[in-house]
This record gives sequence, structure tokens and C-alpha cells, in this order.
Amino acid sequence: SEVSDLRQEALSVLMASDLVTSDTSSTTMGPGSTQYLLSLARVALSASVEIPELWGGPQLPSQLLQCLLQCPQYEVRELALEGVLKRLQEEAEKKRRPQWLDQTTLSNLTSLALHETHPQCLAKVLAVLCVLSSGNELQWRGGVKILSQEEVLLHLLALAQNSAHSVELHCAAMTLVSQLVVQLVNSNPRGASAVACLAQWGALVCSCCSEEQPVEVKLMAAKVLVNCTATVLTSAHLPLGLSTTVSLWRSVFTLLQDEDQEVRDSASDFISNVPAHLLSTDVAGVSVCPPVALDSGVGLLCQLFELWRQVPAGVLALTEWLLGEEEGNDAAVADEASSLV
Repeated sequence: SEVSDLRQEALSVLMASDLVTSDTSSTTMGPGSTQYLLSLARVALSASVEIPELWGGPQLPSQLLQCLLQCPQYEVRELALEGVLKRLQEEAEKKRRPQWLDQTTLSNLTSLALHETHPQCLAKVLAVLCVLSSGNELQWRGGVKILSQEEVLLHLLALAQNSAHSVELHCAAMTLVSQLVVQLVNSNPRGASAVACLAQWGALVCSCCSEEQPVEVKLMAAKVLVNCTATVLTSAHLPLGLSTTVSLWRSVFTLLQDEDQEVRDSASDFISNVPAHLLSTDVAGVSVCPPVALDSGVGLLCQLFELWRQVPAGVLALTEWLLGEEEGNDAAVADEASSLV
């Protein structure tokens, strides 16, 4: 057909273009060259991610995506990542894995997350990896080296800590590192406490819940806390230790009393992730308003102190909260409580 012929002609132009054949970083970029590359990139996105079945063989999508993700012009990388993210979100709703998402593309994405220097591109690639890691564990490559889970966590924690100037990047880094923490704890609940950086993660999550944070950051923190309710906050194994877990619970209660209605509503969703046997029948499996979530949460925490055999420490922690003492004193609470047992 004419459309098919036109598509093949466009593909011939694309494959012979600077985007595919040359290192554009070594050539002088003239006026309009970025717009020219972006036009080519839109064609490449169509051929690799949007409708690859209409363009050519099975190797083509991976080859074109590699060119886009490794293009020296950040505008091209950003456009490519936006296209990949949009397509992944559409495929996730249909609960299927795109055919173009091969091992080479995954390696390119994790490598980009480790080495990208442009903040907007970095935020986009982290958002892409959030979608990908929600379904299964990723293998992170930095060049030829495969990174351990702890190395990836440390890298992302440092990134989250140093990106407070960019809400988009900060939220993307915190969301991804939180997903990896949940995966780590799920895989080894008893051994998670040996991973030193988890306390650092807990402190970062708590810092995102303070009153002065932007609403977007508090909404991200609420979602993180809701998603780790079953794995971290209510686990019988207390995988992050008493101090960090109590601090996270305090952050849940802080968000439930936030001045923004959306933040309060988002935080109250933690109830839906609490194991049913820990909840009374009137709130189990239903959505509740923030005041009811707060009341249920305090009662649940008291119940968990018994489950963890930490009642003295729990009583002290709750007393200090009521008296309005400064945060960051949870370790001292644990030490003091041990003398009461």
C-alpha cells in the first residue's frame, strides 16, 4: 500500500540519518539541528515503541531505542524516555510486557539511570524504571559491571538526598528506591536489618513528610508509606528495627493530619494494606476517612508493640509524642525502655 511504501521510505531516511549513523557529539551542531534530530526521533519512536509491528524486523526496535537513549542531545533522550514511559504505562494497564523491551533496552535504561547528568532526563528514566521494577526485579548494569542490590540502593539514596532542588527528580528517586526497599525486605524479612542503608531510607522518607515540604513530595511520601505498610510497618519481623519503624509510623500520623486534604486522603489508604487479621472488622477491607484512619492507626501501633514485644518502648514513644518532644529520639526511647523491662 501507499502508506506502507511511505513508511519504508521514511525508515530509509531515518537509518541513513545522523541519529543512527554518526556520533552527533563529534559534529558541529548547526542552527535547527536539534529540531531536525527531534523530528527523526519521533519517527524512530513510532518504529521502535509505538507501532513497531508496522515498521520492520524484530531487531529494529532495540537498535533504534539504543540510538535514542544514547543520543548526546538531551532533548532527544528526554523525548525518547517520555515515549517509553507513556507506552509502558499503557501496557501495564493491559498487564502485558512489550515485545520491544529486551535485555539490551533494560541494560541501556539502568545504565542511563546511573550515568545521566541532565535532571529532567534522569527523572524520566527513574520513572520508567519505577514502572518496570514494580513487576519484577531489575538487573542493574553500570557498563560491564552488574551492581548488587545494596550498591543500587546506596546510589539512589544519595541521588534522592541531593536532589531536593528538583521536586520531579526527588520524587522519582524516592519512589524507585522505596520500591527496591520493599523488594529487599520481601525477599529476606529477617535479614533486612543487616542492610545499613535502610535506616537512611527511613530517615529520608520521614523528612519528606514535614509540613514545609511541597504537596507533591508529601503525596509521594504518602504513597511510599501506603505501599510499604504490609512489608515494613506491620511486619511481625520488625525488619527495619524499632527506631526506624516507629519513625515511619509517626510520619503516617503526621500526613494524616496534614493541612492538604489530598495528602490526608492519600495517607489514609494505608489501612487497605494492613493484613486483615490485625484490623477490626469495621475497617478491614474498606476505605476510611483520615480521622478514622488516624484512630485505627494508633490502635494498630499499640497492638504491634505487643506483637513485637516492645510495649515499654512503645509506651515511652507514644508519651513523648503526646508531650511534643523532638523527633530523632527513638533510639534513646529504646535504650530507656530496656531498663523498664
